[in-house]
Amino acid sequence: MMSGVEVRLGQIRSRCPDVDEEIVRDFVSRMDSEYFERFEPLEVARHVELAGRLELRHPCQVSIEPERDDGFEIVIVAYDYFSEFAGICGLLSAFRLDIREGCSYTFTDPAPASSRPGAGPSSRPRLGRPGLARKKIVDIFRVRALSGEAFTRDRQLLLVAELQTMVALLDEQRLPEARRLVNRRLVEGLGRSRIPFTSLLHPIRIHFDNATSTTDTVMDIRSIDAPAFLYTFVNALALRGIYIHQAQFEQRNGELRDRFWIRGRHGAKIEDPRHQHELQATAALIQRFAHFLPWAPDPAKAIEHFDCFLDRILEETEGADSERALAFLRDKKTMTLLARLLGASDFLWEEFLRRNHTDLLPMLEEYP
Repeated sequence: MMSGVEVRLGQIRSRCPDVDEEIVRDFVSRMDSEYFERFEPLEVARHVELAGRLELRHPCQVSIEPERDDGFEIVIVAYDYFSEFAGICGLLSAFRLDIREGCSYTFTDPAPASSRPGAGPSSRPRLGRPGLARKKIVDIFRVRALSGEAFTRDRQLLLVAELQTMVALLDEQRLPEARRLVNRRLVEGLGRSRIPFTSLLHPIRIHFDNATSTTDTVMDIRSIDAPAFLYTFVNALALRGIYIHQAQFEQRNGELRDRFWIRGRHGAKIEDPRHQHELQATAALIQRFAHFLPWAPDPAKAIEHFDCFLDRILEETEGADSERALAFLRDKKTMTLLARLLGASDFLWEEFLRRNHTDLLPMLEEYP
């Protein structure tokens, strides 16, 4: 009897005959089994074809197809990088696209050749095949252009170019530059409009589940939709050192229902209740702070410095003092002032705010 991998190989090979068999086998053997429950063989073959075009010089491939409801399906297949999913979500929002639903899947690490199903002299990857053993991601987004916007062919080509530039920066280990690119494009794309503060008051409900997966903490999110919510939230996770292995997200009756499979800074589950509480509080604050980036002289610096600022507040306050500080940071006036201060310059942050951060909150409290 053939194994599940061999059955899938047979289903997919015939649908993408021009893709090297090693690439097909690598894709089928390392992709999460849930992925194959979600997608039909023909869809999988389309994703495999994109994976077959990946090269070390071209670490990202994108497909954009129109759908019947005036929306678009965007498929991104790329090598896996930390903070990549956040960057992709940010650029989609920067291009004025409303993310309606989607999912993200990541390869497992490669198994030794001798342990692969059907491994043998003819099925082992040839030495020197560039990029074959690297982990890859498959991200699928169903989007619509925001009201009054047109996602024309020229805009589509520009989005593809921006995605490839961002992923290339991640490939070169230039994460800060990639984040700056996304944040600047986001602020430019959404304009310097002021989002009504009442739209940010809806609570973000987060539930942690460490029983469903043997390797990941499953985190469920419920919240009212807001501009660029998915980007600002997953970017907050990335700034906290959280790795997203898998994601499913959708909008239903104006409510966001997102699920993330995540791992902490050291690749382990997030099981400590204190760490869960800190993650919930700070991720919500960073998500909210991102809406005040239009007030910042340099949005990329502002959000990076804000994350460092939160780290220091949590390290040096406990109990009631910590809760008081976090509550004060939720205030609209505080957020606006911090966006201006933290995005002013590296010099201001390094020479004053970072070293004297404990004095900053009392100063802001006294600010008229």
